[in-house]
Amino acid sequence: MDDRQKQEFRRVKLRELSDADRGYRAAFRELTSAGGLEPSSFAALLAAVERLYGVLRRLDKEGRSEK
Repeated sequence: MDDRQKQEFRRVKLRELSDADRGYRAAFRELTSAGGLEPSSFAALLAAVERLYGVLRRLDKEGRSEK
């Protein structure tokens, strides 16, 4: 992989991470503003956390294989 491809790869991965983080933060805000653990709010938060965790795991694996 040349430098340009590595930069593009990193930019795409950072965008994925940023999107997942935004989803987590939005779900958490919705949950806390609702004033309680509504099943739909909790499910949205759980899905956002799972997505964020999946992105982080994939980035870690890909980062290790890149070395």
